[in-house]
Amino acid sequence: MVLGRDPHDLDASVRALLFTRASAQLGRVAVDQVLRAAAEALAAGHGGPALVRLAARWPHDPLDETIVMLDDALRELGLATTEMVEDDAVVFVCRAVSDAFLDGRLSGLDFATVGYDLTAWRGPDEFMGLDAQLIEHRNGTGPSPDVVAFAQNWLDEHADPSHRWRPTGSPTPGNTTH
Repeated sequence: MVLGRDPHDLDASVRALLFTRASAQLGRVAVDQVLRAAAEALAAGHGGPALVRLAARWPHDPLDETIVMLDDALRELGLATTEMVEDDAVVFVCRAVSDAFLDGRLSGLDFATVGYDLTAWRGPDEFMGLDAQLIEHRNGTGPSPDVVAFAQNWLDEHADPSHRWRPTGSPTPGNTTH
């Protein structure tokens, strides 16, 4: 998955690595997804021994070992994700799927389903009822304006947590402004 909007200047390949790490925190990632993100980061010009070792793993290698190596590769990039908490992982993944929906890379139904699956356990579900709005809008063109507004509001109300994974004073990994 290539991720969009970035308030912290992380390029898409670094954000894809963070997305796989956040997904792993939520128990929603497979080894091949991690390896694909690592290969994309290498192709984007990021490198270091840990990232190279990660990209070279087999898809059938144990997930827990792969996640440890992912943390090592992210640490090489200036991101400390070993202390990632579940709430931050949920916000990061939901922001990514909101971006993907708003950019047209994810269907409205998939957006609602992923959002509901990730947030229902947290209390009153913000995504409840989006399915009905999407179904009602299927005969129209494009996504429901209400769902688009919901996705944009969700992004506005939930700050990107990736700044928490940067040690104080570390350079911005994958900064596209240099």
